[in-house]
Amino acid sequence: MKALLLIVLCLALGIALAWTLANLDGYFLISLGGWQIENDNLIVLLILALLLFSVFWLALRIARTAWKLPDNFAAYSEKRRQAAAHKSLSQGLIDLIECRWASAEKQLLAHIDYSETPLLNYLGASRAAAQQNAFERRDQYLKAAHESDGKADVAILLTQADLQLSHQQTEQALATLSRLRQIAPRHGYVLKLLSRLHHQLREWDKLARILPELKKSDVLTPEQLESLQLDTYKGMLEDAAKNRVDQSLGDAWSSLPKVLRKDNRLVAVYANALVSQGDHQQAEKLIRSTLVKHWDENLVRLYGQLDVPNNSKLLEHCDAWLSQQPNSPALLLALARINRREELWGRSEEYYRKAMHLAPDAEICAELGDMLDKLGRSSEAAELYRQGLKQRLPR
Repeated sequence: MKALLLIVLCLALGIALAWTLANLDGYFLISLGGWQIENDNLIVLLILALLLFSVFWLALRIARTAWKLPDNFAAYSEKRRQAAAHKSLSQGLIDLIECRWASAEKQLLAHIDYSETPLLNYLGASRAAAQQNAFERRDQYLKAAHESDGKADVAILLTQADLQLSHQQTEQALATLSRLRQIAPRHGYVLKLLSRLHHQLREWDKLARILPELKKSDVLTPEQLESLQLDTYKGMLEDAAKNRVDQSLGDAWSSLPKVLRKDNRLVAVYANALVSQGDHQQAEKLIRSTLVKHWDENLVRLYGQLDVPNNSKLLEHCDAWLSQQPNSPALLLALARINRREELWGRSEEYYRKAMHLAPDAEICAELGDMLDKLGRSSEAAELYRQGLKQRLPR
């Protein structure tokens, strides 16, 4: 709209000027060398002036364009190189995602000198090289990444630690993560990588120390955190039971958070550890007190395997539970085993068969078959062995 108004204004001024000149009396003479231009119409003078101005303006524009031509050509070439670098980066990242490692490495390095983000190129190339087990090239690219951007230490070291862990280079990963802990002590992903490292090395005590920080960082889902906690405390208990650490089994159990000492899965680990150390009576107390609060089939199954001086007490507790859990295969199996140890063959066989009816199992068939074989009932034992073998066959 503004351009249209300007054009209209110029036309109006031009018409007004032409009309004015046409009605003026005047005369002009231009002499140049042997040439002369003479006229009494001032409009002709105006036209000549406009022509001279146009020629001068055009010559000025041509000279200016010629002067800037080298710079314009350089800018055009730079733009083309940057476009090629951007295209190579995009294709390289696509290849990286699609696991075409060699192609990704080649593309990411193709025009890196003209890339606006060389850090991304080098980090991507380091991952591609690592996947090809080219660890020397991987480290070269990580070094180049640092040289390209000295302020990106965290990003570079995180990539380095991740790649080292993925290729079981635990010592190098530990050194890298230790440096990261100094630079970014509260970084969530640093904690996540540390937890991976300690898990790989089975350093349960060190893993336990960073669990509170991991909870606050929210880098793990609740399910992942729960699984990690279970692995950590299970490992601590197993190491203590096998005397792999200075801490006693009881101290290891006491060091667990109170809420986790109520977790049936960890109770089962601790009970098994007590059994492995021959402390069946302590295991019995632990399992019994737990089952009063939380019924658990695995704990009941373990209860039937305990070897305590007074089996009658075990039977007494199991009989009491049976009134509340009449269809528990684990409880019926526990009763069968305890009665067998007491040589109460009839009751043992009854409970074995009830357990087998509720949950057919090769182990039950084998145990009952063994008992019947010792009682001279070979044909029945053979049939049970056959059933047990059938249970083991893939379906």
